[in-house]
Amino acid sequence: FNAFFYRLRTAYLLKSKEKVLLKMEERSIVIIGAGLSGLYAARQLKKVYPDVLIVEAQNRIGGRIMCLDDVCPWPVQAGAEFIHGRHPILDGVLAEIGIEVQEKPWPDWWYFGKEGKLVNDADVGDEVNAVHDLFGDCAEHEVPPPPGQDENALDWVKRKGFTEKQIKIAEACYANDFSCSLRQLGLRESIHENKRWDSGESYLLPNCSMTAIPEHLSKGADIRVNWPVTHVQYNRSGAVLTGVDGRQVKCRKLIITVSLRCLQDSLITFSPPLPTWKQTAISRVKMGNALKIVLTFTESFWPEDMYDVVCTDTFVPEFWMLRNREVNPGVGTRHCVVGFVAGGVGDQGGAMDPNE
Repeated sequence: FNAFFYRLRTAYLLKSKEKVLLKMEERSIVIIGAGLSGLYAARQLKKVYPDVLIVEAQNRIGGRIMCLDDVCPWPVQAGAEFIHGRHPILDGVLAEIGIEVQEKPWPDWWYFGKEGKLVNDADVGDEVNAVHDLFGDCAEHEVPPPPGQDENALDWVKRKGFTEKQIKIAEACYANDFSCSLRQLGLRESIHENKRWDSGESYLLPNCSMTAIPEHLSKGADIRVNWPVTHVQYNRSGAVLTGVDGRQVKCRKLIITVSLRCLQDSLITFSPPLPTWKQTAISRVKMGNALKIVLTFTESFWPEDMYDVVCTDTFVPEFWMLRNREVNPGVGTRHCVVGFVAGGVGDQGGAMDPNE
């Protein structure tokens, strides 16, 4: 997602490039990327380094946080939808802004496509709960495979005796959440994530658009949008960043917060090259795609208390039915459903003809 827009902005700026000599700017610290990581880093560093600069390839801030304002009377999240669990730093930022969150269990409802049944999570029974137990307690009961000898999650759940229905539940609930398939999800990765995750399993639903967070963090920050970095030249005094249109900025320290996919696609080159161990780590970590499908209706046909449904035997494994504080009365419809599909199926959906 971010890599696509990085290329798009680069192509646009190359086309409109002006052949002028630009004086090189100098800063103590430059941060590449105006997503939450870059914005928060700048906010903390500005206390000591007031000249910290953020450069951003897109024409907006927020990274994966963005919204659609013309679908419903409230902003529909085209990027991040929820806050996954509580974290003290983020809780502090939310308190500063005055954002209230509603804590919800996940999943909320289930739709078993093969059976045509819609079931509340409280009523699913042992077959579904066994899937949660296996993935939720894997750090306690499983031995991590040695590096380079990982077992994929599909083979793992089959070894544990999962039924066909349980495998489909794991695909829709857990693999989709990891933005991959069970065959791509490693047991070692699942154990590591389980051990390190310390923020709880609930979904936190903010009472306003997620865009309020980057807007708040950006206050007082020096940010240059439409500034895709194409090359980083390291030297003894720091680094020189070169933009697509020839602009340059020199800094003593550099922080890179771009999407992993941008680094994997070599949208930024480095001289001298990054150390081999860093290049290896960048290439080995998979970053899957995610696709959101926004559907609007003239009236609701789902339970009033439903906010989330995980689906098996369907093209889209998860749907959300969310309402936010109305900021655009009369715009669009109040009956909106957002589908979430990731990994290989998300790739297929993204490649579909718009008319399909």
